[in-house]
Amino acid sequence: VSTQSTGEKENKEQDKDKDKEDKKAKESEETSIFHGKEEKDYLGRTYIHAPSELKEGPHQCYTPKKLIHTWVGHSKGVHAIRFFPRTGHLLLSASMDNTVKIWDVYNDRRCLRTFIGHNKPVRDICFTRDGTKFISSSFDNFTKLWDTETGQCISRFSTRRIPYCCKFYPENENEFLTGCSDKKIIQWDIRSHRIMQEYDQHLAAVNTITLLMITEDLSLRLMTSL
Repeated sequence: VSTQSTGEKENKEQDKDKDKEDKKAKESEETSIFHGKEEKDYLGRTYIHAPSELKEGPHQCYTPKKLIHTWVGHSKGVHAIRFFPRTGHLLLSASMDNTVKIWDVYNDRRCLRTFIGHNKPVRDICFTRDGTKFISSSFDNFTKLWDTETGQCISRFSTRRIPYCCKFYPENENEFLTGCSDKKIIQWDIRSHRIMQEYDQHLAAVNTITLLMITEDLSLRLMTSL
Protein backbone atom coordinates (compact mmCIF):
# COMPACT_ATOMS: atom_id res chain seq x y z
CA VAL A 1 0.00 0.00 0.00
CA SER A 2 1.42 3.36 -1.01
CA THR A 3 0.74 6.55 0.85
CA GLN A 4 0.88 10.11 -0.50
CA SER A 5 2.74 12.87 1.29
CA THR A 6 0.98 16.08 2.27
CA GLY A 7 3.00 17.96 -0.35
CA GLU A 8 1.89 15.64 -3.15
CA LYS A 9 -1.76 16.04 -2.13
CA GLU A 10 -1.40 19.83 -2.11
CA ASN A 11 0.18 19.75 -5.58
CA LYS A 12 -2.68 17.64 -6.91
CA GLU A 13 -5.23 20.01 -5.40
CA GLN A 14 -3.44 23.00 -6.98
CA ASP A 15 -3.42 21.24 -10.35
CA LYS A 16 -7.16 20.61 -10.04
CA ASP A 17 -7.75 24.28 -9.20
CA LYS A 18 -5.68 25.31 -12.23
CA ASP A 19 -7.63 22.97 -14.50
CA LYS A 20 -10.90 24.46 -13.22
CA GLU A 21 -9.71 28.02 -13.89
CA ASP A 22 -8.48 27.10 -17.36
CA LYS A 23 -11.87 25.55 -18.07
CA LYS A 24 -13.64 28.72 -16.89
CA ALA A 25 -11.37 30.83 -19.09
CA LYS A 26 -12.21 28.73 -22.12
CA GLU A 27 -15.92 28.88 -21.31
CA SER A 28 -15.83 32.69 -21.12
CA GLU A 29 -15.87 33.68 -24.76
CA GLU A 30 -13.73 36.76 -25.31
CA THR A 31 -15.41 39.08 -27.76
CA SER A 32 -16.24 42.72 -28.32
CA ILE A 33 -19.18 44.73 -29.62
CA PHE A 34 -18.68 47.76 -31.86
CA HIS A 35 -21.39 50.38 -31.22
CA GLY A 36 -20.70 52.81 -34.06
CA LYS A 37 -21.98 52.96 -37.62
CA GLU A 38 -18.72 52.20 -39.41
CA GLU A 39 -15.42 50.94 -37.99
CA LYS A 40 -13.40 52.93 -40.57
CA ASP A 41 -13.86 56.31 -42.21
CA TYR A 42 -13.36 57.11 -45.90
CA LEU A 43 -9.59 57.30 -45.33
CA GLY A 44 -9.48 53.89 -43.65
CA ARG A 45 -8.91 55.31 -40.17
CA THR A 46 -10.46 53.80 -37.04
CA TYR A 47 -11.42 55.47 -33.78
CA ILE A 48 -7.92 55.11 -32.32
CA HIS A 49 -6.70 57.74 -34.78
CA ALA A 50 -6.95 61.15 -33.18
CA PRO A 51 -8.94 63.89 -34.98
CA SER A 52 -6.71 65.88 -37.33
CA GLU A 53 -7.39 69.14 -35.49
CA LEU A 54 -6.28 67.63 -32.19
CA LYS A 55 -2.56 68.14 -31.60
CA GLU A 56 -0.41 65.62 -29.77
CA GLY A 57 1.95 66.62 -27.00
CA PRO A 58 1.66 68.58 -23.75
CA HIS A 59 -1.51 70.54 -23.14
CA GLN A 60 -2.23 73.31 -20.72
CA CYS A 61 -4.46 72.02 -17.93
CA TYR A 62 -6.95 73.91 -15.80
CA THR A 63 -8.84 73.19 -12.62
CA PRO A 64 -12.35 71.87 -13.54
CA LYS A 65 -15.08 74.42 -12.83
CA LYS A 66 -18.21 72.65 -14.08
CA LEU A 67 -19.52 69.27 -15.19
CA ILE A 68 -19.14 68.92 -18.97
CA HIS A 69 -20.45 65.42 -19.65
CA THR A 70 -21.49 62.17 -17.97
CA TRP A 71 -20.84 58.89 -19.75
CA VAL A 72 -23.57 56.34 -19.08
CA GLY A 73 -23.45 52.71 -20.20
CA HIS A 74 -22.12 50.42 -17.48
CA SER A 75 -24.73 48.58 -15.42
CA LYS A 76 -22.58 48.66 -12.27
CA GLY A 77 -19.85 50.77 -10.71
CA VAL A 78 -16.60 51.70 -12.43
CA HIS A 79 -13.27 50.71 -10.87
CA ALA A 80 -10.82 52.53 -13.16
CA ILE A 81 -10.65 54.95 -16.11
CA ARG A 82 -7.70 55.71 -18.41
CA PHE A 83 -7.34 58.37 -21.12
CA PHE A 84 -5.83 57.41 -24.48
CA PRO A 85 -2.06 58.21 -24.42
CA ARG A 86 -0.83 61.59 -25.73
CA THR A 87 -4.14 62.77 -27.23
CA GLY A 88 -6.82 61.86 -24.67
CA HIS A 89 -9.50 61.63 -27.37
CA LEU A 90 -10.67 58.26 -26.01
CA LEU A 91 -11.52 57.06 -22.53
CA LEU A 92 -11.22 53.45 -21.31
CA SER A 93 -13.32 52.27 -18.35
CA ALA A 94 -13.20 49.08 -16.25
CA SER A 95 -16.42 48.12 -14.53
CA MET A 96 -17.91 45.82 -11.92
CA ASP A 97 -20.30 44.59 -14.64
CA ASN A 98 -17.35 42.46 -15.92
CA THR A 99 -16.78 44.59 -19.02
CA VAL A 100 -14.38 47.22 -20.35
CA LYS A 101 -15.70 50.03 -22.54
CA ILE A 102 -13.99 52.62 -24.70
CA TRP A 103 -15.66 56.02 -25.12
CA ASP A 104 -15.31 58.96 -27.46
CA VAL A 105 -14.23 62.13 -25.65
CA TYR A 106 -13.65 64.64 -28.45
CA ASN A 107 -16.73 64.32 -30.70
CA ASP A 108 -20.17 62.97 -29.75
CA ARG A 109 -18.91 61.25 -26.56
CA ARG A 110 -20.66 57.93 -27.11
CA CYS A 111 -19.53 54.39 -26.33
CA LEU A 112 -17.52 53.01 -29.25
CA ARG A 113 -16.79 49.42 -28.19
CA THR A 114 -17.48 47.02 -25.33
CA PHE A 115 -14.86 44.39 -24.49
CA ILE A 116 -16.34 41.18 -23.03
CA GLY A 117 -14.27 38.32 -21.62
CA HIS A 118 -14.08 38.42 -17.83
CA ASN A 119 -16.29 36.38 -15.48
CA LYS A 120 -16.01 38.81 -12.57
CA PRO A 121 -15.56 42.58 -12.06
CA VAL A 122 -12.62 44.25 -13.79
CA ARG A 123 -10.28 45.83 -11.26
CA ASP A 124 -7.71 47.73 -13.35
CA ILE A 125 -6.68 48.62 -16.93
CA CYS A 126 -3.56 50.01 -18.58
CA PHE A 127 -2.76 51.23 -22.12
CA THR A 128 0.51 50.71 -23.96
CA ARG A 129 2.33 53.94 -24.79
CA ASP A 130 0.82 54.12 -28.29
CA GLY A 131 -2.63 53.01 -27.12
CA THR A 132 -2.91 50.16 -29.66
CA LYS A 133 -3.20 47.58 -26.88
CA PHE A 134 -4.27 47.44 -23.25
CA ILE A 135 -4.40 44.96 -20.38
CA SER A 136 -7.30 44.35 -18.00
CA SER A 137 -7.06 42.72 -14.57
CA SER A 138 -10.11 41.09 -13.01
CA PHE A 139 -11.35 39.40 -9.86
CA ASP A 140 -11.63 36.22 -11.96
CA ASN A 141 -7.82 35.89 -11.41
CA PHE A 142 -6.98 36.72 -15.03
CA THR A 143 -5.13 39.58 -16.70
CA LYS A 144 -5.96 39.81 -20.41
CA LEU A 145 -4.24 41.58 -23.29
CA TRP A 146 -6.56 43.25 -25.82
CA ASP A 147 -6.25 44.92 -29.21
CA THR A 148 -7.78 48.39 -28.77
CA GLU A 149 -8.69 48.78 -32.43
CA THR A 150 -10.19 45.37 -33.29
CA GLY A 151 -11.45 44.32 -29.85
CA GLN A 152 -9.64 40.98 -30.07
CA CYS A 153 -8.34 39.31 -26.91
CA ILE A 154 -4.70 38.51 -27.70
CA SER A 155 -3.54 36.65 -24.58
CA ARG A 156 -4.48 35.74 -21.02
CA PHE A 157 -2.30 35.44 -17.91
CA SER A 158 -3.00 34.05 -14.43
CA THR A 159 -1.26 33.01 -11.21
CA ARG A 160 -4.56 31.83 -9.69
CA ARG A 161 -4.53 34.94 -7.48
CA ILE A 162 -6.51 38.17 -7.90
CA PRO A 163 -4.53 40.85 -9.79
CA TYR A 164 -5.57 44.11 -8.11
CA CYS A 165 -3.54 46.33 -10.43
CA CYS A 166 -1.56 46.16 -13.67
CA LYS A 167 1.08 48.31 -15.33
CA PHE A 168 3.14 48.03 -18.51
CA TYR A 169 6.91 48.14 -18.07
CA PRO A 170 7.89 51.51 -19.62
CA GLU A 171 11.25 50.41 -21.06
CA ASN A 172 9.86 47.26 -22.68
CA GLU A 173 6.14 46.95 -23.34
CA ASN A 174 6.50 43.24 -23.99
CA GLU A 175 6.53 43.01 -20.20
CA PHE A 176 4.00 44.10 -17.59
CA LEU A 177 3.51 43.96 -13.83
CA THR A 178 0.54 42.85 -11.74
CA GLY A 179 0.03 43.50 -8.03
CA CYS A 180 -1.79 40.56 -6.51
CA SER A 181 -3.87 39.54 -3.51
CA ASP A 182 -1.13 37.15 -2.30
CA LYS A 183 1.20 40.10 -1.47
CA LYS A 184 3.29 39.58 -4.61
CA ILE A 185 4.13 41.62 -7.69
CA ILE A 186 4.47 39.48 -10.81
CA GLN A 187 6.48 40.56 -13.85
CA TRP A 188 5.17 38.87 -17.03
CA ASP A 189 6.64 38.45 -20.51
CA ILE A 190 3.91 38.77 -23.16
CA ARG A 191 5.86 36.91 -25.84
CA SER A 192 6.66 33.76 -23.84
CA HIS A 193 3.68 33.91 -21.42
CA ARG A 194 6.21 33.26 -18.64
CA ILE A 195 6.82 34.94 -15.30
CA MET A 196 10.08 36.91 -15.45
CA GLN A 197 10.32 37.81 -11.79
CA GLU A 198 8.38 37.81 -8.51
CA TYR A 199 8.59 40.51 -5.85
CA ASP A 200 7.43 39.11 -2.50
CA GLN A 201 8.46 41.55 0.23
CA HIS A 202 5.03 43.07 0.91
CA LEU A 203 2.98 42.30 4.01
CA ALA A 204 -0.44 42.73 2.40
CA ALA A 205 -2.16 42.74 -0.99
CA VAL A 206 -0.68 45.16 -3.56
CA ASN A 207 -3.26 47.73 -4.71
CA THR A 208 -1.25 50.12 -6.91
CA ILE A 209 2.01 50.15 -8.87
CA THR A 210 3.93 53.26 -9.97
CA LEU A 211 7.16 53.16 -11.99
CA LEU A 212 9.49 56.14 -11.70
CA MET A 213 12.65 56.98 -13.65
CA ILE A 214 15.43 58.55 -11.60
CA THR A 215 17.31 60.81 -14.04
CA GLU A 216 20.69 61.04 -12.25
CA ASP A 217 21.61 57.36 -12.54
CA LEU A 218 18.90 56.37 -15.10
CA SER A 219 17.72 53.59 -12.80
CA LEU A 220 14.10 52.50 -12.61
CA ARG A 221 12.32 52.63 -9.26
CA LEU A 222 9.20 50.63 -8.45
CA MET A 223 6.72 52.15 -5.99
CA THR A 224 3.70 50.31 -4.62
CA SER A 225 0.97 50.81 -2.06
CA LEU A 226 -0.98 48.32 0.02
